[in-house]
Amino acid sequence: MSGREADVVVVGAGGTGSAAAWQLAARGVDVLVLEARPADEPCRAAEVFRVAGAELSHNHLALQALPLWRELEQETSTRVLTLTGGVAHGHTEDLDLLAWAADAVGKPGRWLPPEEAVERWPGLRYAGRVFFHPLAGRIDAGVGVPALRAAAVRQGAVVRRGEPVTGIEPRGDDLVEVRTTERGYRARRVVVAAGASSANLAGGFAPRANAERTVDFAAVRADLDWPVFFHHLDRPELAAGGYPGAVCGMAEPGAGLSVGFLAPGAGDPAARQRALRRYAHEWLPGADPDTAATGECRYAASEFVVARRGPVVVGSGFAGQGFQFLPAVGRALAELATTGDVARYTG
Repeated sequence: MSGREADVVVVGAGGTGSAAAWQLAARGVDVLVLEARPADEPCRAAEVFRVAGAELSHNHLALQALPLWRELEQETSTRVLTLTGGVAHGHTEDLDLLAWAADAVGKPGRWLPPEEAVERWPGLRYAGRVFFHPLAGRIDAGVGVPALRAAAVRQGAVVRRGEPVTGIEPRGDDLVEVRTTERGYRARRVVVAAGASSANLAGGFAPRANAERTVDFAAVRADLDWPVFFHHLDRPELAAGGYPGAVCGMAEPGAGLSVGFLAPGAGDPAARQRALRRYAHEWLPGADPDTAATGECRYAASEFVVARRGPVVVGSGFAGQGFQFLPAVGRALAELATTGDVARYTG
């Protein structure tokens, strides 16, 4: 790259933008990353990783992301993904769907006798059947994003902070002008991965995200082992507890047990926080409800966007629940920017 010219300008140095920059630079592309914030905001949040969700396309993406997370860890000498195994339990038919989806991507789990689940993870109280999958765990987002950015720089990408992008103007199939508060740039492609700002910069071509606050609880014993867990309650249980949906939880080093609903954004936030405290009293014998503290804010978008219009590529909606897919999403965005073909990377 020379002066203000680049093969690809990436807008946003968060997880999605850094993953795209890493994959582009690894292909030998001249990459310039523009980030509005002068420095990272502190983040300790952990995000769920699993290949046994209800959506087949998501499971395919998780399987594609897994070796790339390991490649990132090796390249940057950091630990990002910890596989703890995942447990889903409850009375609903949702569990059959999870088991079927895991089988469909060639990574079956297994049904556990309740007594085995209690013996392995006594911090949980189980209802109904118990489905276990080994390819589940937590991703340290506070480590993962800097690692993705460091890998991009290691491959030759240039990151410039404190340059908010104010406009994007396509000038042809292979030319786009990117304006910032400081100057202008010309590139063959632009990848817009600026979170909530993506919709404004990409002509509204980005989803809206809903936020959900988790609750952190201290464990009653330090020696308890915790899987990532998903509790799918039936309708009477949801109504009786005032729960808006299924519950997800995991242990976060230094933060205790983090618990939230898999239905972000709906209802009164304070009421949802109280519901999580009630849930801990009823279903988490290994957690101390009296230690409840407001946890991190996690996000879920209405949809994931990986698309291209002319020289403009957009990747958005991967905060929160989509974080687990980032290396695969970065690869898809890189392929879309360089060849226009993304089908084989999206399942």
